[in-house]
Amino acid sequence: MMSGRFTFKEQETSQQLIGIEQSEFRIKRHTSYIWSLDCHCNQ
Repeated sequence: MMSGRFTFKEQETSQQLIGIEQSEFRIKRHTSYIWSLDCHCNQ
């Protein structure tokens, strides 16, 4: 069993995954914000 330490490659990959998740969340939040503005304008 590994001693709890990531190899450099594993750490790099996990950081990339976290970055992707954060950017997707930001895009979704931004999109929903735009949608709410559109709904207010259309009423």
